[in-house]
Amino acid sequence: MPLNLNTVAAAALFAVVANGCLADHYSEMIVSLNPIGYWRLGESAGTTAVDEMGVSNGIYTNSPTLGLAGAIADDTAPLFDGLDDYIEIPHNDAYLLDVGAISFWFKGVVQGPRQGLFSKDSKFLDTGGQLTIVQTGQHVEMTFESASVTYSLLSLNFTESAWNHLLVTFGPGGLELYLNGRLEDSDAYTGGLGTTSGGVGNFEPIVIGASTSTSGNLSATPLTREYEGQVDEVAIFGFQLTPSQIQDLSSSTDKIRVVQWHTEPPISSN
Repeated sequence: MPLNLNTVAAAALFAVVANGCLADHYSEMIVSLNPIGYWRLGESAGTTAVDEMGVSNGIYTNSPTLGLAGAIADDTAPLFDGLDDYIEIPHNDAYLLDVGAISFWFKGVVQGPRQGLFSKDSKFLDTGGQLTIVQTGQHVEMTFESASVTYSLLSLNFTESAWNHLLVTFGPGGLELYLNGRLEDSDAYTGGLGTTSGGVGNFEPIVIGASTSTSGNLSATPLTREYEGQVDEVAIFGFQLTPSQIQDLSSSTDKIRVVQWHTEPPISSN
């Protein structure tokens, strides 16, 4: 029976892709969207949370537990103890975005009062563009501040003690909060983290795993609402993502992409 070597090669290629590291495929998908910052949080040791885009590495502070199973198969994520663990990411002016989006996965250990997931904030409204995202019971709440007004978005219930995907987007399309790919809440406010906030913008550091809504100016501390749980695959984008892009990011099982390729005419062997 003739053996089509092209068919054999194609089958081998499919096997390589199908059996590849899903975490790497997910990472490639995020990088293909050209994020401003991207922290995979897959380190197994050390104190540096690497920014894959090379803009601003984070610092694991007070020894969160590293190397535990993450949101994406084949990868890991840190666990915060709810007491004093957090990640601090120094500010970079690349984050003074008037249009953008923030994406990450989270998995809580307990349903407590408000617990900080992602915060780029300080006490009072200050120079505008500040935001804090918290888990509160089985909901996620985002507080977004202009230089004069505070806006709040709230999700519906999510599954506790499971990985959930959160994405918020801001800019000319308004404020939007997505949970697991679904639009949960929105507001017509079109300001961002930069001068469209009504001030000079948000120069605060980023904290993952706590809230900085009562911190000093240009400081991560004092912290409140320390998180007990995990956060994974944090990314900041400089545009408002489309619904299909949001659906892709909220899928923890990466889609296998079909690659069309060309070779010499089939070679058969008897």
